[in-house]
Amino acid sequence: MLSKIIDKWPGKSIGLYRFLPAFFILGATLEFSMIKWRVGRTNFYDTYKRKQAKKVIEERLKGQYVRFSAAALISMFLGSQTVHLYFQPLSDMERFINEEIQKLPEHQKKKLLKS
Repeated sequence: MLSKIIDKWPGKSIGLYRFLPAFFILGATLEFSMIKWRVGRTNFYDTYKRKQAKKVIEERLKGQYVRFSAAALISMFLGSQTVHLYFQPLSDMERFINEEIQKLPEHQKKKLLKS
């Protein structure tokens, strides 16, 4: 039965492209049904828009979280650097190096002093 319908379909000279109008109508019918058919008070697009709205809100909240996290991290680094520059905990590093050199055996001290 299907083969009879296909054989009677006009436009054999353009091959399979002759069925494009039928697929256009099928697509239009599907879209029309998604817009107009309702189950209760809801159709396809009501459900889609509700889900998309939730995603948009989640993305906006995530963006706020990322921006706040970045600002907090930068603030923490700046605070740490400010305290470091004020107290300069490494300013006497040379003294510690010299103390450690003095603890070494003589042959290692000579190697260090040459380089």
